[in-house]
Amino acid sequence: MAQENMAKLYWQAKKRLKEIGPYTETGYNCGIDIPQENYFPPQRKSRATYSNGEMVPFICKPKIIKLKIIGSMTNTMNNPKSDLLANSNMLRQLKIGNAKKGYYYKNDGEDVGSISAVVPNSSFIKVIS
Repeated sequence: MAQENMAKLYWQAKKRLKEIGPYTETGYNCGIDIPQENYFPPQRKSRATYSNGEMVPFICKPKIIKLKIIGSMTNTMNNPKSDLLANSNMLRQLKIGNAKKGYYYKNDGEDVGSISAVVPNSSFIKVIS
């Protein structure tokens, strides 16, 4: 399939997302600033950005790769933290320069109930081919 320009596709808006279910108001594309009616991405006030502040082009699609966590973790997958607690702890530790271990957490919004991880930096992961 040819890569489609995301700016030309209609995205679901608040009104439609509420009809779909309770966990549809999380994540960037479902955030509080989306319009009530379906919309084209250029019509939205805010745009997704990379960690360096550069805007994500509309032609971008996620790249899904297999990773293995090789760094130390504070907890285990069998004892995950809450989504909010893990991510807020990591953000605080990164700001003060004290992030030495990662956290496993249970997703609250996207893919609710699945286990994810947040780590201090890329040295904690290894790409699996």
